[in-house]
Amino acid sequence: MQTATSGARATPALRRLLIVEDERLLRDRLLEAALSTPGWTIEAAGSLQAAREAMKTGGFNAVFLDLGLPDGDGVSLIPDLLFINPACEILVITVFADEARVIRSLEAGASGYILKSDLADYAERLVSFIETGGSPVSPAIARSLINRLRPAAPLKSRQSSPLSEREAEVLSLCARGLRYSEIADVLGVSSHTINAHLRSVYRKLMVTSRSEAVFEARRSGLIDG
Repeated sequence: MQTATSGARATPALRRLLIVEDERLLRDRLLEAALSTPGWTIEAAGSLQAAREAMKTGGFNAVFLDLGLPDGDGVSLIPDLLFINPACEILVITVFADEARVIRSLEAGASGYILKSDLADYAERLVSFIETGGSPVSPAIARSLINRLRPAAPLKSRQSSPLSEREAEVLSLCARGLRYSEIADVLGVSSHTINAHLRSVYRKLMVTSRSEAVFEARRSGLIDG
């Protein structure tokens, strides 16, 4: 457990921030960023157990929360944090981008959801987001949420589909969880050809990842499932 105080205003009005992250380098990076904003006392924990020990001393005003902790899922901590302090601002910072985890975290009471791959764009502003009532969300997560809320498009016929028959076939195999090399074996082509088809799919569907492509194609009725 690490504890530090930011700035020079060490007064009884200090607010408490808890960083729950098991990767030491990232935990130190978040701690350094938080220390640049005065008025906070900051504690860091590398596991659920350590976080729960810190919670025994009282509620926190804000928490930076990893989900993939060595002793469990960080989402389980959210209700307990909010039970102690219903006004606690909880920012999830994780590698997990799947919709199920996002929705479960937000429904539990998280204030924001940032992918670690995007942290460079947010790290120095995380405390200011909290102080101004912001809810930072990674662009890929925001897109997933928007797609979830958008009304489903009517099923499209193959004639009106922007995808070629082979592109739809490749994407359908992706949706079944096959790796690129496995898709290449099934279709009797090279992995390079599969990558070329997927680049075309991404461009046509205006997405940037395999999971987004599958989600958009299913939502639009371009592939089954």
